[in-house]
Amino acid sequence: MKDYIEIQVRPLNSIEDLRKNAFLILTDIHITPPHCSLLLNNQWYSLNFNECKNGIPAEILLKLIQTKNQPTIFLQLTFIPNEKITSIIFNQYSKVDFQNNITCISPIKEILVAHDIQISKNTLLYEMIELLYKIQLIKEGYSLFYTEKNFCLKTYSKEDLMRIKI
Repeated sequence: MKDYIEIQVRPLNSIEDLRKNAFLILTDIHITPPHCSLLLNNQWYSLNFNECKNGIPAEILLKLIQTKNQPTIFLQLTFIPNEKITSIIFNQYSKVDFQNNITCISPIKEILVAHDIQISKNTLLYEMIELLYKIQLIKEGYSLFYTEKNFCLKTYSKEDLMRIKI
């Protein structure tokens, strides 16, 4: 097993480019694993340790990123998940709970399954991204407040997740 997967990224030309299409968003990229959320048709979906954000206006996320100059990776998907299905799935979650195998990507994996993409409930973030590249469901990677041409997403284990301090 490699220690990381390499994701090619290029600078985001304009915030306007995010207002259409669908993106996986990687924030807190200095942490392994980073946080992953979904941007879909200018709506933000995110599950974290405190709450579930279900269809929040994207401006809230973008202001947060810009205010903090937070390095962020945007992975553009080649398909647009159904917005109603996405909202229903995210509504089933309240917050991340590692003890019960609920991570920030749990609802995203369910959305993929609902769109006939075969992915296990136990799949980790780096494995999910590798799979999405392999089956050509990630079109391109973009970055904001990140100057490198590649982002190295470190591999990790479920045990590593359990050691993350909230």
